[in-house]
Amino acid sequence: MMQGGGVYRAPANLARGLELSPEVHCQRLPAASCGSRDALLDALASGLAFPDHFGHNWDAAWDCMTELTWNDDKPRIILCPLVDESADSGLDNEVLPAPMAAFLEVMGDACAHWSAHERTLYVIIVHQDGRVPTWLSTIEPFPGHQVLA
Repeated sequence: MMQGGGVYRAPANLARGLELSPEVHCQRLPAASCGSRDALLDALASGLAFPDHFGHNWDAAWDCMTELTWNDDKPRIILCPLVDESADSGLDNEVLPAPMAAFLEVMGDACAHWSAHERTLYVIIVHQDGRVPTWLSTIEPFPGHQVLA
């Protein structure tokens, strides 16, 4: 089993397969607009059952991410589906939206935190099969075959 974790991207069909794998604990967040800080924080809070006192800011998200619990040594995978942003959404598919940049930073830091504590956390940005926004192509594809080996 691959150790370390990290932030990756994957097509929806691979994400569906991960949800069925007995080798990992998989949680799917509600789809959220990558251009909305509030939508991303709400998806985290509801998808991971953050406590009621969650402050709905990036620092509070970091705190909650570092307080996740593990029932065993299986890697945890958090699937983060992208909302299909249409051309009229005002978002540029080539430029990483600032809220998503902050989200990715917090998630990357959380993965590093858990790796230092000998736990494996993957955060996977799920895109539609065959449709990868330009900004997302800078994130490595999920090495599923290595993780599930």
